[in-house]
Amino acid sequence: MDQVLGVVRLQLHNVRFGMVLPLACFGAVVLLNMAVLVVNRMSSDESPFTSVMLTLYLTVGLGYIQITTQTFRFVLGMGVTRRAFAVAVIVLAVLDAAGYGALLGVLRLVEWATDGWGLGLALFRLDELGSTANPLLHWLVYGAPIVVLAMVGALVGALYTRWATVGVYALVVAVLAVLGGAAVLVTLADGWSAVGAWLAAQPPLALSTGYPLALAVPLAAAGWLVLRRATP
Repeated sequence: MDQVLGVVRLQLHNVRFGMVLPLACFGAVVLLNMAVLVVNRMSSDESPFTSVMLTLYLTVGLGYIQITTQTFRFVLGMGVTRRAFAVAVIVLAVLDAAGYGALLGVLRLVEWATDGWGLGLALFRLDELGSTANPLLHWLVYGAPIVVLAMVGALVGALYTRWATVGVYALVVAVLAVLGGAAVLVTLADGWSAVGAWLAAQPPLALSTGYPLALAVPLAAAGWLVLRRATP
């Protein structure tokens, strides 16, 4: 446990990449989206897609690639076990999910209180939960993608640490093959309408939180299987 906490503290001390960079990118994209939405509102009544939360999620996910590739060998050289490092990454992902989920929840409340930042904009609203949903549900929905993207980033970083770019390319090819094969099978079975009906029948909380968190489990396991035999 001491080793796990030590690795977590090490990552938290890296404020520039762990917090400043994601928040700086997030702030820049928020301002850019506000400007685009204001201009769009002048010419159209439609609300375009905004990339505010997606940018934050992707930035955090990229940070976990850096955590795995740049600190794994360093902490192993300090006597930290691979298992302790893997557990520390999961703990850090949960902490990030809790923190960023709370931040997005606060921004949603501010957006609601100011009638869309005084401009009638909707950057952080989750329409699928309804306007009267408990703030705890919003926190869960905001935080769940952080855990998933963190595990994806850690897996990519683990593959790079063990097999360099060959491992990353192999992952990309495997994912494309699985998704492409699944798409072909569904098309041959004329099952896209059934897939759409199944998705429409799922509770919003399951799609936004339950299934993503379930996906994070095999991703974390895969990352561990790769790291447990990676050499310093």
